[in-house]
Amino acid sequence: MREHQVKIFVVDDSDLNRKLVISSLQKAGVKNEFLQARDGKEALEVLEAEHKNICLMFLDWQLPKVDGLEVLKRVARNPLTASLPVIMLTSTTSPESEEIAQLLNPNLKKFLVKPLKLQEIVQAALPFIK
Repeated sequence: MREHQVKIFVVDDSDLNRKLVISSLQKAGVKNEFLQARDGKEALEVLEAEHKNICLMFLDWQLPKVDGLEVLKRVARNPLTASLPVIMLTSTTSPESEEIAQLLNPNLKKFLVKPLKLQEIVQAALPFIK
């Protein structure tokens, strides 16, 4: 594992959801830096530039420009990001959705359904935070 992986990357087109994830982790004592993106295209650009520094990614399912599933798939297919733990954020509650996401990226660690709850965010993230 690379020693520089200390940033948490939060990708969601909702400012409110990004702030909720970040503030939940900060309130729980997480001191990591945070990177943010509001669409899939921006997420892929940040990943390309910062992949060595990211220890965990929160990824919204429905994103403008490039959707979350496409980002999830590209993360899995890129050898530089394939081992990156991903927590999917979604309003979709069907078990089939979770199966699809897991097939696209076997490193998907958790599937959180909106509305997000502080404790769920923290419990999902803590095992992957360095």
